[in-house]
Amino acid sequence: FRFTMVLVELIGVFIFALSSLYIYYKFVIFNFWHKRGVFYVKPSVPVGNLTALVTGKVQIGELFQNAYLKYKDHRAFGMYTLFKPNLVIADPDLIRTVLTKEFGSFHDRGMYFNEKVDPLSGNLFFMPGKQWRNLRVKLTPTFTSGKIKQMFPIMKEYSEKFAKYLKSEAQMRNSIEIKDIFARYTTDVIMSTAFGIESNCIEDPNNKYRNYQKKILEINPIWVALSAFVPKIMDFFSIPLTDRHVISFYTNLFRDTVEYRQTHNIVRYDFVNLLMQLMKRDYVDPDDDEKIITNVSSTVNKLTMTEATAQSYVFFVAGFETSATTATYALYELAQHQAIQDKVRKEIDEILKKHGELTYDAVSEMTYLHKVIYGKYIWQHILSHCSRFGYIQTKVGLVSLLSRYIFKLHSQTPVPLTFSEKGFILTAKSGVHLIIEPRK
Repeated sequence: FRFTMVLVELIGVFIFALSSLYIYYKFVIFNFWHKRGVFYVKPSVPVGNLTALVTGKVQIGELFQNAYLKYKDHRAFGMYTLFKPNLVIADPDLIRTVLTKEFGSFHDRGMYFNEKVDPLSGNLFFMPGKQWRNLRVKLTPTFTSGKIKQMFPIMKEYSEKFAKYLKSEAQMRNSIEIKDIFARYTTDVIMSTAFGIESNCIEDPNNKYRNYQKKILEINPIWVALSAFVPKIMDFFSIPLTDRHVISFYTNLFRDTVEYRQTHNIVRYDFVNLLMQLMKRDYVDPDDDEKIITNVSSTVNKLTMTEATAQSYVFFVAGFETSATTATYALYELAQHQAIQDKVRKEIDEILKKHGELTYDAVSEMTYLHKVIYGKYIWQHILSHCSRFGYIQTKVGLVSLLSRYIFKLHSQTPVPLTFSEKGFILTAKSGVHLIIEPRK
């Protein structure tokens, strides 16, 4: 009898606690926007407006896109991510104000950042406030058109390997999953520029570099949601966003490359070299038409090995998957519209003939290809401080393929595409399979 009474009391306490929590959420936490007279999307206890996300019905980008399309008549509207209020701005003038005039108050992304627990989180994309501002001052000169032009030969080399690798597939008129093969090309390019490593993923898709690259994208969706919406919880429990094996692999990879170059006095025009300059002093060598800016700020110090590793890592992460995704959707659209594909190919032929070979300037002149790349799915891409590099890398890869091959839609690929609800990058559920043929 006594046990029954205790059990009843415990159940009563539990129900009371649950009811109190519900009331607190409903009338305190979820009263934030109502109190301020801001229109908001009605939330659900306890996940706020994340029900479709946590139940696996939509991908994170689609969640906010759907909300925007439904409520875009409002200049701005409120949402709740778990217990955190978020303001979604729909009016272009307000967006412009936030990103320019009032940027000083809005530069933080509110993402997970804990260098002690996860050293690779100490990158420009995650850093808050003053740390972000100081690092941005250092890194901005590393992504000028002049610096990317210096890295262009690396892109060209791998794009030619990429096109050559697909020659036998084209001769057999085989079907290829374009996202996977393009990701192997972008991995090779960025491993070379960000870590100084010949990863050879184009020819060997199952090597350790490709496997670790895949592991990066296998982040637990719960950790992704927490890192984006309530990073303080991860801080409190000392949970790293990045897998510990991934942290160890890329940290050792970058350090070994730097130490080898220092020991053997090796200079190579890539991102590693620029980071090594920032580790040695607080500025990078200028382009030919620029002045050296030393003393950019009294608070700007040399990069540490850990800081440089984090920048190299985010350069890699931000570039390989998003570039492959961009190229995949471009080729998917071109495969459906052969007349447009022919027009792109004609532009490529004319400009390559004019320049005699594939050069940075030649790629920059391909304006019609530019319009194709910035097409239907561009809203889903992750843009970062190194997006210019990713864009050129994508363009070079497409030029190498389209100048040699014709792409057609395979019956296995649906129209329209259906997308996976997992992950934070928009991915076709069953892949994008295209038939590749040699040009006539």
